[in-house]
Amino acid sequence: MQLLHVVPNPQDHAVYFDIFFTSHKLLIKLRQCQFHATGTIREPRLISSQLESSQSLQKKEHGAYDSQFVKRNEVLAVKWNDNSVVTLATNFQAIEPVLAAKRFSRTDRKVVSITQPNLIASYNAHMGGVDLLDSFVAKYRIAVKRKKWWWPLFTNYVDVALCNAWHFHRLIHGNEVTI
Repeated sequence: MQLLHVVPNPQDHAVYFDIFFTSHKLLIKLRQCQFHATGTIREPRLISSQLESSQSLQKKEHGAYDSQFVKRNEVLAVKWNDNSVVTLATNFQAIEPVLAAKRFSRTDRKVVSITQPNLIASYNAHMGGVDLLDSFVAKYRIAVKRKKWWWPLFTNYVDVALCNAWHFHRLIHGNEVTI
């Protein structure tokens, strides 16, 4: 919430965040502050959820989804069966229009078209930065192990700083090689 205090017109912006931060209460609080917000969410963080269980949804075909809209808080929760079951919550988006997404089917051994709710497509379009950072950090992680409890925290900060520095270098200099 403190990071969003600098935003001049909250209704003109949408906030997308990862599973680590998303909760039903946060979406309600952001709605009260007029921020549009969407994020992947852990099921226990949903308040009074009546969504279908992940196990039963996973048995259905790819692209199947279940949703619940809480009118009192104006929060929409959606579970979608992709390669695994994904749960998202939003305080401003809708399922409609249902879009088509291309996925590889192991049973058919070809690319098939599956249904995808609009809020999932929007989340995928806007969450690229955090996912890219996580991907880069995972690929180029510092591989020195220590017994101190603080060492993984320190190396993660260094990894993130190096990835961000490399990204800024690419933004400034493009693909030109510098030594």
